[in-house]
Amino acid sequence: MTLDSTPDKIRVLIADPDILFCVRLRRTLEHHGCVATIAHDGADAVERCAPDRYDAVIAGVTLPSPNGLDILRKLQTQSPETLVFLLCDEQTVPLAESGVREGALAYFLTSDEDLEEIAEAVTGAIETTEESRKPDLTTDIETEAEPLPPTALAEPGEISLDSLLTRLMHELVDSTLTKSLVETMKLLADAGAQLLEAAQGVVLLAQPTGLKIVTPFEGPTAMLIEFLERANDGFAYRVASARKTLIDAVPAEEAGQPPIQFIGTPLIARDQVVGVLVAYPLAPDRSLNLARVMWAEMFAAQGALAVELDRIRQENVLLSPTDPVSGALKRTTFLEMADREFRRSWRYNHPIACILIDVDDMSVINLDNSHEFGNIVLRQVAAVCRSIVRSVDLVGRYEADAFVVLLLMTGREGAKTVAERLRVGISALKLAGTQGPVSVTATLGVSTYPRPDCASIFDLLNSAQEAQRRARRAGANRIAYS
Repeated sequence: MTLDSTPDKIRVLIADPDILFCVRLRRTLEHHGCVATIAHDGADAVERCAPDRYDAVIAGVTLPSPNGLDILRKLQTQSPETLVFLLCDEQTVPLAESGVREGALAYFLTSDEDLEEIAEAVTGAIETTEESRKPDLTTDIETEAEPLPPTALAEPGEISLDSLLTRLMHELVDSTLTKSLVETMKLLADAGAQLLEAAQGVVLLAQPTGLKIVTPFEGPTAMLIEFLERANDGFAYRVASARKTLIDAVPAEEAGQPPIQFIGTPLIARDQVVGVLVAYPLAPDRSLNLARVMWAEMFAAQGALAVELDRIRQENVLLSPTDPVSGALKRTTFLEMADREFRRSWRYNHPIACILIDVDDMSVINLDNSHEFGNIVLRQVAAVCRSIVRSVDLVGRYEADAFVVLLLMTGREGAKTVAERLRVGISALKLAGTQGPVSVTATLGVSTYPRPDCASIFDLLNSAQEAQRRARRAGANRIAYS
């Protein structure tokens, strides 16, 4: 279904870091007659926001840049008739309030208890806005109202199986390509529960110690874990061994109650069982729909594909020369390349310089904003470094909060110039944090070769690190030379 095919429905775009909340909010909005789309992140949301494409945008203020406030400002310029609502948590309410002052219609906390309130507020605001835009066509002619068509009398919460399958598969495929494995398995568990009309869903994945639960679940915790994970005999092991869908049950805790029924289907990738999808408890008064079981098995196959793709991603990360967070060279890759360049400089008596860059107060930035925001800071610092040095120079991630730059054919004066440009470039960074703008600075240590007692790249790095520590003792946003 496309937006263009449903012009009579309210079109809503949702963007928030909490993908599960986005999925639940989309489901609630659809029950209210909306067509809702989930953006992958802030950049995807901005790209989707073509003029007049959506009636409303619901954006989280904690989105990675661009965040919800940036999206609000862009929409005010390119699509002023689009209504904007903001999502926040209790810590970021001040940011959301500032967004309301800038033109957002309202803000809501990302709480499941507020889903209906959000949906009603969005639909009510859009209907009110559309009503106010209609011209007054009142006449003195009275007409008899036509009866509603039969389809309009359906319950708003009812969703056909085809619609359910399409939506769930779209969410699962989208998550497989863009989200973490744990988030994808959460969606798979939720999809399995809905398809099999069970109260809960849970996914177990194969690990070195056996099949282990990787998704949240409710119920008698100890009993459930024992029933599912028990080595060589648990329900998940039996499903994996049989390589097909099985049904089992355990007695209810209360006398006279029907047994708790479980249904499980394996996740098979490259002819190997990589996990098990389990749904429970099944409705005791309803017969099992075999068509739904077949669809659950297809969803399990998609889940197995997600596990296999995650394994390939991890292998690619190990093989990649660059750090996945910052985009700079990995430490091991940098040291290998830097060692070759140092030996070449030593052989031909060419100058070479090393700059160690330690980002100031990263622990405070992570604590005040989140580790995800801290990763954004590291990416921005690495980008500044790459934009200032030459393409032949090396930029690597040396430690958790530190980068290292190797300047080829560069003496002491040239290294001083580059170091000052790096310090100024990093201090010019101003990022939108969860509690307001965040300024970034770094402390630098510089060392050059030729120099006495420097016979390897490690001697040069140690000298730069000693200079950086001297600069750190003098304060932040400083440079020391060795």
